[in-house]
Order: sequence, then structure tokens, then C-alpha cells
Amino acid sequence: MLRKNYSIPIFSFLILLWCFTSVLIGQSKDFTPEYDVAPNVTVQADTAPSANFTYPKLFGWHYSTIAPQNGGTVGAMFFNNQYYLNAWNSTSLYLYDGGLAGPQNLLNTLTYQGAIRDLATDGTWLYGSPANTTIHRMDANGISQGTITSAGGNARALAYSEDENAFFVCDFSTNIGVINATTGALIRTLTGTSTLAAKYGMAYTTAAQLAGGPYLWVWGQGSLADPFNKLWKISPTDGTVIDTYQFGPLPPGATSPLGISGGASVVQIADRWVLLLNYQNFELQGYDLGAVIPVELTSFTASVVDGNVSLNWSTASEINNHGFEVERAINRNEFVTIAFVEGYGTTIEAKNYNFTDKNITSGSYIYRLKQVDFDGRFEYSPEVEVDFESAPVSFSLNQNYPNPFNPSTKISFSLPVESDVTLKVFNVIGEEIKNSISGTYGAGVHNLDFDGSGLNSGVYFYSIEAQGTDGSNFSEVMKMMLTK
Repeated sequence: MLRKNYSIPIFSFLILLWCFTSVLIGQSKDFTPEYDVAPNVTVQADTAPSANFTYPKLFGWHYSTIAPQNGGTVGAMFFNNQYYLNAWNSTSLYLYDGGLAGPQNLLNTLTYQGAIRDLATDGTWLYGSPANTTIHRMDANGISQGTITSAGGNARALAYSEDENAFFVCDFSTNIGVINATTGALIRTLTGTSTLAAKYGMAYTTAAQLAGGPYLWVWGQGSLADPFNKLWKISPTDGTVIDTYQFGPLPPGATSPLGISGGASVVQIADRWVLLLNYQNFELQGYDLGAVIPVELTSFTASVVDGNVSLNWSTASEINNHGFEVERAINRNEFVTIAFVEGYGTTIEAKNYNFTDKNITSGSYIYRLKQVDFDGRFEYSPEVEVDFESAPVSFSLNQNYPNPFNPSTKISFSLPVESDVTLKVFNVIGEEIKNSISGTYGAGVHNLDFDGSGLNSGVYFYSIEAQGTDGSNFSEVMKMMLTK
């Protein structure tokens, strides 16, 4: 009887102990700061998104049983053509190779800045914060190369916007702040975003990366009451929630039904934009947001203008465009870089560029552009060629072309030395009908556009007077005909 009466309390005690342990394990992944510890999830099973999340899944890489990458790994990043997993509760940084199929082989284990939660990148540096107002700018090894102080609050979750050169920052339950990425000064606050509970990671997509954008993605941990991880797609301008998605919960057999904390980022992998969502110590998932639109070069020309070579080019759109290296080859020798022209980063608007190659001598010149991304990738443009002759040996005023004309034509003249030039247009009775064009022009051939839209059909004369810096003088008159 004693054993029978005693066995019931033991059984009850074990049940209570199991429940109490389960609650403690669940609390270890709660989103409140005092429970920010590494959970012990070891089940290799998938977590599924809600039906309204329509972006295809590229991979679900389970690393919960891979030692030692199962203690505090929160970052979700593809940088320098590698996957990065960083531990927030230590200084361990794990680098993996792999592409659109997810991480494959462990390449290196580094000692990095440490204590970083969410990761962000501007294509050149990694950024992260140890859950306070200090944002570290880190190199590819995770070593701090300087800091930025956030005036928008703690940067536990962090995303970079190349549209504004700004960071989005927030803590678990605070409003999201937008700060200048260089100075840390507060740009604006997304009021109302404090209601997005348990914010652990953020990512940003531009309008060029995803139709309808730009968007800010916010990755939130679940709770006992609601065991689903949440992903919010919101307006980066005012914080309005555009859509909400839920992921999980963890499948049967896991040690807790809670959602898991982790990081988020939008990265370029091969020719795709990929949303990375990391479940701390458990799984890294990748979702295909669409194809990368490269820098679309629509034109590239070279011409001789005022004794120099003028290069002009245009783009229809740009993605991650750091800029253009202008390369030149003389008389078909090797190309050398002669200039760098900054790009517009990411834009879906048409952009125009120009560069003037000055002080060149006679010869055959070939030019090309080396378009360089922020991550170091590059691509060459088609080549353009011009034949350049050195300055004329004498003054001359050339016949306008076309002639007759309607309503515009080009007037060209040649100068052997730099000269002060005045060009005038008269009618047949000697009246000046257009204001004179005057200025200092260098040695070489010059082309001016003449517009006769406001004139009647008939014969007109144009004259030039030039005073060279060497004391020489030149004047000449030519006839042209306007027909309408």
C-alpha cells in the first residue's frame, strides 16, 4: 500500500517536471531580452510559409545537427560570394560556399567582431550591431573597421537601403528608425511599427529588385500564444503593413512549439534576388524574389568635339552599379584606365553619362567602359573608335551642312591656336538677324548648331572673326540658304 500510494505522486511529479521543463525550454526562445539565449533545436524538419507567400523556395538548409554551427547562429547573409552564419553569443563566424542551392561546404571558421544579431551589407562592407546603438562596419572577415552611432535607437535588427544610403534599425518592440548610413543621424521614424512584435531581422528591396517596391521586410519571432514566425512586408516610407506572412510552427518532435529568432537579408546570388530567412540554430531558407536586372547600356558613342574626344553613354536601368571605368587604347595598343565615372547604384530610371578626353594627339583611339558593381563584379561594353587629327595648321570657315537647310544646320570652323571667336548671321541687306555667338575656343575643329525656325526662306550670310593668342587674326564670310 505504501508503494502504491507513493508511486502516484512520483508519476505526477514527473509529469509536472516535464511540463515545467517544456515551459522553460519554450521561454528560452522568448522574444524578451532576458530570454535571448540559444535554443536547443535538433530536429531536421521543415518550416513552411503561409499560402499567400508566393515566392518560390530555393532551399531549406538544416544545420541544427552540424557541429559547431548550432550555438547562437542568427545572421542570414550571402556576401563576398559566400554564406555567412554568425553567432551572437560568441565571436564565431562560419563561412560556407554554395549558390542557389544553399550552403554546401564549410570553408572557414573565423573569430569576428562578435555579439552581432542581424547582418546587413551595402555591397562593400558588412554591418551589424550587438543589440545597441553601435553599428559596426566590418570587412569580409567580420572585423570592425569603424562604427556608426544610431540616433534612431538600438540596431538589433538592421537593413540597408541603397536608395537613401540609410539604415533601418529597431529593437524587439520599438518603432523602426531610419538613419543616415554615414552619420547615424535620424531621418524619420516609422510610427506604428512597434506593434510588429519580436522583430529580429530586417531586409530591404528596391523598386528595381522587386516590382511594386521598394519594400522593407521585417522578420519576427513567434510566442507561446502564437507559435508562428511572422514576416511583414511594409512600406519603407511610413511603415504601412502591405502584407503579412506566417512561417512554421516547428513540426511535431521539436523541443518547443515556439518560433525561432534569427536574421533576414535580401542578396544577389548568381542572377537572382534571394530573400534569406534564418531560424536561429535550426535552418537557413532561401526564397526567389526574381531575376537580377543588370546595368542595361542603351548607347555608347565617341566623337571629336572642340579638339577633344567626347564620350557619351546611357543606361535604361541599373542594379548595384558602382560606376564605370573609362578605358582607352591608342593605335590598337593595350587598354589603360583613364577615368572613373560614378554610377547611380540601383535605379529603374534612364541615366545619361559623359566624359571628355582632353589634350590628345593625332592617332586612332579605341574606348570601352568597364561597368563595376559594388561587390566587384564587372562587365565590358562594346568598343567605339575615333580617328583624331591634331589641330589644323590654318584658320578656316567651312560651308554649313546641310545646305540648303530647314530649319537647322551646322556651321564649323577650324582654329590653329586658341582664339577669341565671334560668329554672326546676316540677311541679304546686311542686317544682323541672330545674336552673335562669341567665346574663347581651343585649337581644333568646332561645330555650332544654327536654328532658322523663326526666319523666312531665303539667302543668308554667316561671318567669323577670330583673334588668336599668337596675335593672328582671321575673318571670312560664307553664304547659306534656308528653304521652307
